[in-house]
Amino acid sequence: MTPPPFIIGTALFFWGALSGHYLSALLLAIIMEGSRYTSFRVNFEVREFRMIWGLCSIFFATAVLYSLTGAAPPGFFFTVMTWLPAIFFPIASAQVYSRHDAIELSVFSMFYRKFRSAGPGDEPPDINVLYPYLALVITSASVVNHRGIWLYAGLAVFAFWVLWRQRPKSHSIFKWAISLSLALVVGFGGAIGLTKLQRLAEESFVNLYTRLFMNQPDPFTTNTSIGDIGRLKMSGQIMFRVGSSKGYSAPIYLPLSSYNMYKLGFWHASKAPLERVDRGPDEASWKLDEPSGSLSNLEISTYLQGGEGLILGPSETYKVERLPAIKMYANRLGSLKIGGA
Repeated sequence: MTPPPFIIGTALFFWGALSGHYLSALLLAIIMEGSRYTSFRVNFEVREFRMIWGLCSIFFATAVLYSLTGAAPPGFFFTVMTWLPAIFFPIASAQVYSRHDAIELSVFSMFYRKFRSAGPGDEPPDINVLYPYLALVITSASVVNHRGIWLYAGLAVFAFWVLWRQRPKSHSIFKWAISLSLALVVGFGGAIGLTKLQRLAEESFVNLYTRLFMNQPDPFTTNTSIGDIGRLKMSGQIMFRVGSSKGYSAPIYLPLSSYNMYKLGFWHASKAPLERVDRGPDEASWKLDEPSGSLSNLEISTYLQGGEGLILGPSETYKVERLPAIKMYANRLGSLKIGGA
């Protein structure tokens, strides 16, 4: 059983439009659908199909390794998924231009190869790879971060296109269309519900993460998100309170930690060890440096997990007061770490 005419080419265009691979999608679609306008066919045997499948496997492994060098998990996974239609295109196009309508399962599985070696009459079954390839193309298009209505509309069109040929002839077209339309409407409602559920799960996870780990980042090393695009987490949780009794109104930059060297996807605090800070005149004050220029006071409050971690402070901070703790450390990049607070 083969897919409906031109559906694979249309799916490739759909994939190219969502992923941005327009030229690649156009070229693949022309090659795939061009088989309908030529009588050129190749008599591929099982051995040749195995070689083509091996080539696809090499392409897949190369794509995984290449993506791993340029993106951290899970980013590399989505990069590879986006290119699956091109990676496995050789095996799909080989069937289209083959004299056979299907490919023996022993091409894809070592398990079925023992049947072929058993002798005549025990050959493994055949499979038409065009339907799996169609599903792979649509899946790759869905992986792209496209949250609009057009993605679901495209999926609905492909579902209608495929199921039209499989509809039971004993039922009226009207009943079949009503049933399919109802399924699509219910599916759309489920998709909206899953999207909202995902958003709630993400917000809950972010809130839990910030409560457990936000106050204790590593002052020496951190990974970077440069090149990653994500959604702003609209959490209403208050992480810090900042005020000034003297009406301080200048723009304030309050870093938890600073880094000065970038290497292999990570920022490092190079030559900036944490050193012990001397106490002030009482148990709750700490002297960092000599004051310079005009003086201002900021009042900053937050919660510390376990009474220790990094605390906020402008880079020009010279003294900390009203902070009872057992110890405090600082480095030349402005990171302040306390313990026993």
